[in-house]
Amino acid sequence: MSAFTLNEISVDNIFDGPAIIITMSTGQWDALLESAYDSGYILLELNEDQVPVKAYQKQRDIQDRVIEIQSWLNGEYLP
Repeated sequence: MSAFTLNEISVDNIFDGPAIIITMSTGQWDALLESAYDSGYILLELNEDQVPVKAYQKQRDIQDRVIEIQSWLNGEYLP
């Protein structure tokens, strides 16, 4: 696993629509979290009192979105 900066998003909006959300502790990082992040899932960081403090989601480029739309139109969509 390589070190990189996570793309932080607003915690306030993550429950506005359908999403896959994975919870994590502050400072926690492993292969499962890296795979979830790379897949576009939301990582929700909880403090020691289980209160959400930060959220992260990989920012996808336009090519990823085009491929996703093409797959959906072809009936092959797998999130």
